[in-house]
Amino acid sequence: MELSGRWPGKGTLITERNVSLAWIDDEILGQLAVLAGEGIFPRPYPSYAFPWAQGDAETVRKNVIEYQRGVRTTCGPEKWRLEQAVIVDKQPVGVVGIGAEDWQDRKVGVSGSWLGRRYQGRGIGSTAAVALLRVFFERLGGEEARRIVYPENTASLRVGKKLGYTRLEGNEFSLTKDQFRARFCS
Repeated sequence: MELSGRWPGKGTLITERNVSLAWIDDEILGQLAVLAGEGIFPRPYPSYAFPWAQGDAETVRKNVIEYQRGVRTTCGPEKWRLEQAVIVDKQPVGVVGIGAEDWQDRKVGVSGSWLGRRYQGRGIGSTAAVALLRVFFERLGGEEARRIVYPENTASLRVGKKLGYTRLEGNEFSLTKDQFRARFCS
């Protein structure tokens, strides 16, 4: 199947301060796979570590490529996932994404992200999340963004608090379009 016109090929979607979000083409995907292979989580792996990010470098690289290629083929009007490379100083440093099911009825997305270990703790993740939420709320028409964060993932909890997410139940957090606009668009 020809992807031209069906799936974006290249380019920057949005820039927020020093962080850009870009479409994950094959070149960027290769760079992201190498970065993920270098490590996302400390060892021993914390309980919240994604299963795809565990293992030796080659396994993690293959998992990243397989997942991202799968994202390209599972996009439709009711169920979709937007994955963007996080770019700083022209280098991919991680991924942010948001996806939805029952889009026409709910307008609710669930987000996730990862950064290479060497880029963590610099505010890049928070800035990338704001950029992704701008796209989700302002361009895609989302009404509510959710995220799942495990209690021991203190860095993600801090990011969520900085962005204004509120706890729903258990490990699930929510941010509405109005809450986002009040915090970031005034």
